[in-house]
Amino acid sequence: MKRRTDTQDADAPPVARETAVQTPPKLDPALTAPAELLRRFIEVAETGYAICVCNAPAERRRILDSLLPELTDKGNGIFELELDRAVETIPGRIRVALTSDAFRALAIRFNTVAISLTGAEATITDAERKSAGRPRVLQGLNQQRDWMDLLGHPVIFWVSEWLLGLLPRVAPDFWAGRSVVIQFPSADEARAHAYQEVSSGPWTFSSLDEAKRKMRIYEDLVRGEKDPSAKAGFLHNLAIIHQSLGDIAEARKLYEQSLAIKWELVDKSGIAKALHQLATLAQAQGDLAEARKLYDQSLAIERELGNRSGIAKALHQLGNIAYLQGNLAEARKLYDQSLAIKQELRDKAGIAQTLHQLAMLAQDQGDYAEARKLYDQSLAIKQELRDKAGIAQTLHQLANVSYLQGDLAEARKLYNESLAIKQELGNKPGIAISLGQLGRLAEAERDDRTALKNYLRALAIFDELKSPTKGIVGRWLADMQKRLGDEAFKKLSDEVVAEPKQPTAHS
Repeated sequence: MKRRTDTQDADAPPVARETAVQTPPKLDPALTAPAELLRRFIEVAETGYAICVCNAPAERRRILDSLLPELTDKGNGIFELELDRAVETIPGRIRVALTSDAFRALAIRFNTVAISLTGAEATITDAERKSAGRPRVLQGLNQQRDWMDLLGHPVIFWVSEWLLGLLPRVAPDFWAGRSVVIQFPSADEARAHAYQEVSSGPWTFSSLDEAKRKMRIYEDLVRGEKDPSAKAGFLHNLAIIHQSLGDIAEARKLYEQSLAIKWELVDKSGIAKALHQLATLAQAQGDLAEARKLYDQSLAIERELGNRSGIAKALHQLGNIAYLQGNLAEARKLYDQSLAIKQELRDKAGIAQTLHQLAMLAQDQGDYAEARKLYDQSLAIKQELRDKAGIAQTLHQLANVSYLQGDLAEARKLYNESLAIKQELGNKPGIAISLGQLGRLAEAERDDRTALKNYLRALAIFDELKSPTKGIVGRWLADMQKRLGDEAFKKLSDEVVAEPKQPTAHS
């Protein structure tokens, strides 16, 4: 309890849009009218095709996400299919996709299933782009111009402005058979809208759906970005989302891709941020020596640049390293230095973070009254900022204080409140930590069955994440086995493993 601190292959399965996000993204007024026209087409058309002009994949993603709630309520689903250079003919690729399990599942669920078709540009070879001839795949589209009517499903044919200019010349019959052409904003406008949505506000998410939606938008922004500096930024932010969801391997890969671009651009500020985030990954995986080295490198650059905010963050994290290594005096000194800068900058989120860590110091030294006071101060700021992840973290630590003081009922209530938020956010490491502590609490009350359920669920998550924290749960299990005896422990384990897998909380 102490010291915790695209391309799609031709044979790849298509994406079936079965459900909508809980809170649809708000569209810019410039997008509302064309999006409404697209919605009406999907609801009314039994067949035919709408040609939708949109240069930015991120904006297309946002448009579809905004339409899904109302469409699904009225019995309309969307089946997404992305083309690539391996496609021989577009009609053939669609016919194959319509035999997939993903499409069949949608056809069973919805009265009407519209096919959203993207990636037509990817079917055109470099040689075809350079020549004045007609691209092979588009010719095939024109030669089989009646194929969309035979599908029995409305088709949304997404194209760029560049491809829109080709269609009347290369596939005139296909062009003539269109149901409607819907023009969305230009690439620059669309990318600006998408970036504004994902970059606004602090790095917190109100739900797992929101995190995944922002992840999709960033993935599209990365794919469509040609400017190296902007691409590095998108990669960095996408990595943060993966890290927040516990996907450490993917986060590291993205941070390293971003860092490579920043080194090439000699972007010192960006390099410092990437080094800082890579250090947090090393810290999460227990490699404190590597984490300290990376934090020190980041701090040196931030001091060179005079970036007070970056300096405060690095000092805070170096305080965490000292804390995890048991050097509490050094940790307090670094936390105090960080807090002073954050207060000077009026960085509320940073202040809450450092107050939380100072509370942990007080808790480890047995000063529970001081710990509770500091946790309460941190929690109040996080609630003001609506930082759900931070709220869950501080509720967990307040539960630890109650547990240490023997108030098990209060501890259980707070652990469960923290766990509920972590489950909502999809925070796997946090879920495992809460389950582990609920196991400790149940064991303290001699409810060994509930304790073992929680321990095993926590251990499974830590194994999946390859987290060093699994060693702590392993020791708790070993202690339980020693207390119960091998035979009784095995009997209980066999019974628990045989039970249906359900979320477990001691109540």
